[in-house]
Amino acid sequence: MLAAKRLKIQFFGMLLRHGVVRNERTPAGNLRATWTRQYLFWASSIKLSEPAANTTLGFYLESVLAGLD
Repeated sequence: MLAAKRLKIQFFGMLLRHGVVRNERTPAGNLRATWTRQYLFWASSIKLSEPAANTTLGFYLESVLAGLD
């Protein structure tokens, strides 16, 4: 559990370092939940400018998904 949480934090950190932010809000004005189907679809569609960064991001995402099962 701790490893999955750490991977999620690393995933978010990497997105922030590359300036990728998901700022979608609900009709009530709250931020949309993370790790939903919509979020995973959005996260899997992210393409960063550096190939190594894309590889690392893909590793983080796959690792988190393996921990969610």
